[in-house]
Amino acid sequence: MNQITVMLVDDHMIVRSGARRLLEMSAEFQIIAEADSGERACELHSKLNPDVTIMDIHMPGMGGIEAMIRILTKNPNAKVIILSMYERGPFVSHCLKAGAKGYLTKSSLGDELLAAAKAVAIGKNYMSSSVAQSFAIDTVTKPNNPLADLNSKEFQIFRLIAEGKEIDEIADSLKLSSKTIANYQSIIKRKLDAVSSIDILKIAIQHGLIEASDLEKGLDA
Repeated sequence: MNQITVMLVDDHMIVRSGARRLLEMSAEFQIIAEADSGERACELHSKLNPDVTIMDIHMPGMGGIEAMIRILTKNPNAKVIILSMYERGPFVSHCLKAGAKGYLTKSSLGDELLAAAKAVAIGKNYMSSSVAQSFAIDTVTKPNNPLADLNSKEFQIFRLIAEGKEIDEIADSLKLSSKTIANYQSIIKRKLDAVSSIDILKIAIQHGLIEASDLEKGLDA
């Protein structure tokens, strides 16, 4: 039986090493590449075309969502599992909208990584059990979530603004012009009925995307 080829993408070597060890416990998998950034992941994917890519969502520079979008633009059949510390609905729904075939939390790696990689490799979707539960609860309790109105690119930029990134920083990480990011910012504020970046931060906290301590930092800035 042919092995399932895998690329691991995370800026933390310890996470990549842990995932590698788990996958290599099964003879079904072959790790053919590791990357510590979205930029490097895009480069390696175009050369190696792994069966499955396991991608951290939050990395310096180009994040996991943007890297996945660029990979899928070049190869619509690419299979990407997003790896994240977030299990709330907005992150999950936007990753799935952007084309992710799986979504795992880092806390579920030991239990579910092999099952997710196997399922995604044969064309199925996979979601951590804790993520599925949170996603279902959010769907029922927050049916009119305003973040659902943002497209994948808008959601990425919304998250970066909420983290306190400046327009030029966001433009540099996403390889877009500052003018383009400023236009996106205006669209995001209009869709969310937000006046300032502090309003965006408050919305992010309300929906579990940012810790409340980050609001204090933003207000003190």
